[in-house]
Amino acid sequence: MAPTKKRLVLSRAQAACLRALRGHELLKSEIAIETKLSLVTIARELYRLADLGLVKRDQIRKWHVTARGKTCRFETVP
Repeated sequence: MAPTKKRLVLSRAQAACLRALRGHELLKSEIAIETKLSLVTIARELYRLADLGLVKRDQIRKWHVTARGKTCRFETVP
């Protein structure tokens, strides 16, 4: 039997941030506009996603997904 891969469990805000960043490099304000969430929420969730290794910030303060963030599968919880 092949082992089943575990999916990450992300909040709705985390999932929205990750979806917005896939294929783009965005500032926090641009992510907030695209996801229709507050800047405080965006900042908190981006740092949580960075702790998981899914996103990172470059030197000009734009956020983008890592290689793991591009291919990971996840489930969304409220």
